Amino acid sequence: MSIRSKLKEYWDVLKLTSKPDRKEFMFILKISVIGILLVGVIAFAVQTLFSAIVG
Repeated sequence: MSIRSKLKEYWDVLKLTSKPDRKEFMFILKISVIGILLVGVIAFAVQTLFSAIVG
């Protein structure tokens, strides 16, 4: 597979995409923030647990 054909495939995909509207963007933003907060809370809980175990 040549580089030219690969770039054409990428360009075709980019032509099919569309910019999300405000409602869709806000939904994606909310889900992302919830995910980041969830990972942070889990990491904090694990760190606190191991700190208590190690002493």
